[in-house]
Order: sequence, then structure tokens, then C-alpha cells
Amino acid sequence: MTSEPEGLWNLARIITPKILPDRFRCYPAPHLNPAWQQAEDSLGQWARQMRLVTNDESAAILGSFKWGWLTAAMYPTMPVADLCLLTQWHCAMALPNDLADCPGALDDRDAIARMSRAMLDSLAPGRPQSPIPAARAFGDLWHRTAPGRPIGWQERATLGIALWVNQFAPQAEARPIRRAFTLDDYLDMRRSSVGLDMNADILEGVLRLDIPEAVFSTDVVRKLKSAWIDVNAWAKDLYSYPREQTYQQNPHNLVAVLASHSLTETAAITKTLSMLLQRAEEFLRLERLLPELVRSADQPGQVLEALNTYASALKSYTYGHFMWVSQTSRYTGGHLHTEAEFTSIMPSTTP
Repeated sequence: MTSEPEGLWNLARIITPKILPDRFRCYPAPHLNPAWQQAEDSLGQWARQMRLVTNDESAAILGSFKWGWLTAAMYPTMPVADLCLLTQWHCAMALPNDLADCPGALDDRDAIARMSRAMLDSLAPGRPQSPIPAARAFGDLWHRTAPGRPIGWQERATLGIALWVNQFAPQAEARPIRRAFTLDDYLDMRRSSVGLDMNADILEGVLRLDIPEAVFSTDVVRKLKSAWIDVNAWAKDLYSYPREQTYQQNPHNLVAVLASHSLTETAAITKTLSMLLQRAEEFLRLERLLPELVRSADQPGQVLEALNTYASALKSYTYGHFMWVSQTSRYTGGHLHTEAEFTSIMPSTTP
């Protein structure tokens, strides 16, 4: 356990489902899939196979993050196979980003670039399994998720992954510079780098939703997704703020950005929470527009059903995410990949 200031660690207690509007609760209590331990066990085995973890200590830290519990809190009725698959995606989307944030990344930026390229290459059909753990994991998950999904979804999801992966090297280079952000610049950067856009696409694929691209690209749906990204990204900024300030004095955080613009730390925290809740209400407003959107686009009833399922899945994701904050050690416990382990996880400096 780390020794961060207790006052700051109370921030994690702010992020609970109780602060969300009532309509974000999609399931009655108890809000937890009974197969959560199966998802945890499956993740542990899969992470070993992919070599995302290579020893018992790392495996124990990975288990303490409770990715399976997270997915189970998000989707209490999800079938076990999908629960395990989505849990593995949650892990795979988090760990490469952690590696790029690791202090050792700054010593070998070429390795990060090679990891990024390998992750994208792994999505191509017929590619052999990559020797790079992050790429091996992404390729495995993609080829278990994408087959049979609409071409439009596959293209959109691939683009989302590419945009996210291509953020790794610039972020690794920018962190030590301690760039001062305007609020608008930070919000744009955060939306593109947090990975939630890609996360929503993967969720859509796992749920096997069929939403025509002409509908998905409408202003209403794009803004709905953007509001959801902000709610979850800014929640993460709140509960990760103590750790980031303690270890890195990290300016890549909404609280830190607001505090750098003539707000006290307390006022910046309050402002972040207020902004988050406003975006949650905006999500609900946009959700109410979906029936009219489908009618005006002259789409069949099953499209509205798919859109309603999509919106409910995003709300349930948020509710489970806020539940998980009090359960995980991800922001209060050990780092999974320390600097000493970095070279064993990342690709070699030799191409």
C-alpha cells in the first residue's frame, strides 16, 4: 500500500454510483454478475498465455485490479463467455497505456513505436502471433471479436484502435515536458487519448449490435458517445489525481489543468465533479432523442432497439465503473510494470 495523503485519497470516495442521475442504473440490486470470479480466473490464465504477466507477483497485482469484478458490475446479466472476453479487453486496453506511461518508456521510445505498430499489424487477417505481449493480446482479442461483425463496424473500430495506439509515443514524450494546457486543449487531448472511444466500439462488437453507419455517424449518436467519454474520463481524472500528483506531478489531468488556471485545488475538484454531472445529464438528454432520430431517418424498429441497447450498455458501463473505484487497487496499490520489469515486457531495442 502506498502512503499518499489521506485527504487526497478521499477523492476516490466521491466517485460512487450514488452521484449519478437515477436513469444510469439499468439493473436492480444486486448489481453484480455472479460469474465475476470466472471472469477473474479466465483473465489470469489468458494474461499468462499472452505474457502480459510473467511472474506470481505481477499476477497477484493484476488480480488485485479486479477487472473481472469491474465487468461483472457493469453487466450483471452478460453471458459468461462474453463477460470473460470483455474483461480481457478491459485489461488489454489498460496495460499498453500503462507501459507507455512507465518511466522506462522514456529510455526507449523506439520500443513504444514498435509496440504500437505491432498492435495494429496484429489486427490483419492471417497474421502470425506477435512476440510482443501487447500486440499478441490485441490480435487474439480482435480475432475473437471481429469475425461476423459488419464491415462498417470493423473499419470504425480499427480506426479507433489506430488513433488510440498512435497516442502512446507523443504522450510519453510530452509528460516530462509538463506542457501547460488550456482547458479546451486538454479536453480534446483527453478525449482522443483515454481509449474510451475504442472501448465503446469494442463493447458494441461484443454485444453484437447492428447499428447502420449512417445512423451511428449522426450528430446525436456522436454527441451521445462523446458525453459518455467525458463522464468516465473525468471520473478517472478525479480518482487518479492523488496518485498522479504524488508520483508524477502529472499535468495530464482535468483537476490539475483547472487548478493551473487560478483555481484552488478544492475548487478544481468541485468544478471537475460539476462538469462530469452536467455531461451525464447531457447524455440522458441525447438518449431521449434516439426515437425521433430513427423515425426521421426512416430506419426499421430493430435499429431503435439496437440504439437503445447501446445507450443502456454505456450507462451500465458507467454505473459499474463507479462501483469498481472502491474495489480496485489499481490506483492505491502496486504498479503492475515497474521500471525494472519494463525491458522484459516491452519489445527489444533490437528490431
